[in-house]
Amino acid sequence: MAKKNRNVLLVSVLFFLAAGGGSYLFREPILTRVATFLVVSDPLHKADAMEILGGGEPGRARKAAELYHEGWAPRIFITKAEHTTATEELRHYGISAAEDHEIKCAVLRLLGVPEDAIEVVDGYNRSTLEEARRLRDYTEKRGLKRLILVTSNFHTRRTRLVFRRVFKGTGIELMVQAAPPDDWFNPDKWWTRRMDSRNLFLEYQKLIFYAVRYW
Repeated sequence: MAKKNRNVLLVSVLFFLAAGGGSYLFREPILTRVATFLVVSDPLHKADAMEILGGGEPGRARKAAELYHEGWAPRIFITKAEHTTATEELRHYGISAAEDHEIKCAVLRLLGVPEDAIEVVDGYNRSTLEEARRLRDYTEKRGLKRLILVTSNFHTRRTRLVFRRVFKGTGIELMVQAAPPDDWFNPDKWWTRRMDSRNLFLEYQKLIFYAVRYW
C-alpha cells in the first residue's frame, strides 16, 4: 500500500511539473489568445451607414474614413460619449476642450470625408448599452437595413454582444469592424504594457457584467 501511495504521489508530481512546464513554454500563445478573444470583425457587405462608437481614440475615425473611401457606406454616424471628469474640470476653469464627437468629426474631415456624409446623433451616452438603444431608434426611423459598427479592437466582442441583443427583431444587419491596434490596445505582448493590461482586465469585467446582467 505504501509503495502504491508513493507511485501515485510520484505520478501526481510529474503531472504537475509537466503541466507547469507546458504552461511556461506556451505562456505567450496562451496570453495572446486571451487578448485576441476580445477582437472580432465581421465579413463586410455594402451598408446604408456606419457608426463610430463613442469614446476611444482617433483610430476609430481613421478606420471609418478608410471604409468610407473604399465605398462600404455613404454615411457616417457619430454618437456622443458622456463628458469625462477631465473635460468637466477644464470647463470649470474656463478652458475650452473639444468633445469626443467633435474630435472624430475633425479627423474625418481631415481624412477627406465630406461634411454632408457625417451625422452626429443627438444625446449623450453613458454606456455601450445606452448607445446601442439610441442608435437602434435612430436607424429604425430612417428605415436602414445594414449598419457597420466601428470601434476599438478590444471593444468589438462586447459591441457585437450588446448591439445584436438590442437590435434583435429589427431586421437590421450589423457588421462589427475593429480599428487597427494602437497605443490603447495591442494583443501582442499586452502583459508587458500597463495600458494594455488595464484595458484587457477592464474589458473582461464589462463583458462578464453584460453577459450576466442582461442575458
